[in-house]
Amino acid sequence: MVAARRRTGSGIVVALVVFIVLSFLAIGASLWLLQQTQLMKRAIESNQAAFADSVGKLFAAQKGWSLPSKAGAEYALRYDADAFAAAAGKLAEAVNYEQMLALLGWESPEGVQGALEASPAQTEMPEKYRTLQGLLTYYENRYGELKKRVADLETEVATKRGQLVEQEREFKKANEDLRQRLNAAVAQYAKDLREARTQFDNMKKMYDDSRGELKQADEKFDLAQAEAKTEMAKLRKEADGWKELYEKSKAGEPAVKKMVAAGKVLIVEVSQSLVSLEGGEDVGRERNAELVIYSETPAGARTKKAEVTVTKVMKNTAQALIVEQTELPLAGDLFVSKDLWDQFNLPPVPPAPARPGTTTPAAPQPVTAGP
Repeated sequence: MVAARRRTGSGIVVALVVFIVLSFLAIGASLWLLQQTQLMKRAIESNQAAFADSVGKLFAAQKGWSLPSKAGAEYALRYDADAFAAAAGKLAEAVNYEQMLALLGWESPEGVQGALEASPAQTEMPEKYRTLQGLLTYYENRYGELKKRVADLETEVATKRGQLVEQEREFKKANEDLRQRLNAAVAQYAKDLREARTQFDNMKKMYDDSRGELKQADEKFDLAQAEAKTEMAKLRKEADGWKELYEKSKAGEPAVKKMVAAGKVLIVEVSQSLVSLEGGEDVGRERNAELVIYSETPAGARTKKAEVTVTKVMKNTAQALIVEQTELPLAGDLFVSKDLWDQFNLPPVPPAPARPGTTTPAAPQPVTAGP
């Protein structure tokens, strides 16, 4: 058991030693790589600086030459394959110039210009070619003026374009404002239309209800008219009875008469002290006729409620004004003429004393009939 413990302890020590050695090796490798990276970066920077100091300055000194470069490149790598390609192109042109120099013997641009000026083609130029040269010079100057004018026009166009963009922006804003106002107006119109439609539906419902009520009123009116005709027939029959009683009274026979209502109250307008009565021109109702409105119990007891005067006569109904009231009239109450009411409901007048030698016939006593 002790030997096993020793072996285990030895293995741990060996593992720790191996781990420490590997750690030192990794740290050393990392430091070496970092050192090599720094050396490589410094070499790149030195190479780029040398390229800029030689090739870059040469390109910068020549008019129209451009050397591609990059700003902020990694490891200060400002010039890449594009820059070297541009330098190679200019070297190719220089090779061609060297080859032309070997053939023509011109050592500089000034020598080329002097050789051209001293050439027979230049010294022996005919007059017409000189004139053409003047025209070409004129056209070149004119071309320069036109080019300047084009530049001015381009500037003016750019200004106008900016103004147009601003006006377009203002137009879009105004158009958006108008669109919002239009949408608000359309929404308000839709709301008003819904409200108007609701009011129309309500009015139509009221109209339909009114038509229904009018129909019911017409039915009631027709029923009342039929009842009025029945009452008219009763009145005519009553009149015939009155005539018969009158004839009998003249003949000295006792008279018996019943009080029959002339009609019913249809509508009571309390605020205007008006009532609407059954019967109009169809039963011979007359204006300024004095009537009495009363109620009657099934036992035949009558209660006077009001006295009215007919103010307006229609075809089948009449309107009367309440001139005296002891109790509020109601729809359905009965009415008769004031004279008939007084005849049946006033206390009887005592007979005058008889003169000597004469006999007074007994007056007929009114009889109150039931409903």
